[in-house]
Amino acid sequence: DLCAGVGLGLMVDGNFLTGSSGFAGELGHIPIVPEGDTCHCGKKGCLETVASEWALEAHVSLALRRTVKMHEIIEMAHARHKQVSTELENMCRYLAIGVAHVINIINPATFYVYGRVFQACPHLLDLLVEETKQYALGPSFAACRFAQASGGLMDGTIASVINYLTD
Repeated sequence: DLCAGVGLGLMVDGNFLTGSSGFAGELGHIPIVPEGDTCHCGKKGCLETVASEWALEAHVSLALRRTVKMHEIIEMAHARHKQVSTELENMCRYLAIGVAHVINIINPATFYVYGRVFQACPHLLDLLVEETKQYALGPSFAACRFAQASGGLMDGTIASVINYLTD
């Protein structure tokens, strides 16, 4: 889930994996860039600092020397704006490192990707897959299917609540 932050929902045998304290899936807070920017969590170099909507807005705004929001980034991506395209490619490269960690550790059958930029720019999923292939173990990567998540962010929230109530 690439939105304001970067999250990961893990489902094993039809049940959500929540972890011992409820924090399983905090993919956005794995360190990716040593001595990188400070994350909203207070740590440095988290994946969210280079591969989230807020990071994308910050990087594009810095590059263009003005405030740019997601809706405009998506418009510029459709217009093939060079700087926005570069920032989206960078985002996918960093996100691929995090995705490869998940594939190498969990060995999922399917990896669903959700986020406004992936919905608006479907070609980014292909780029994410190609970049992930460079970092993930071959057998685990080959056994994993990538797909756009259908529905919306609310669907995952509702499913989590149902899982919690029935667990």
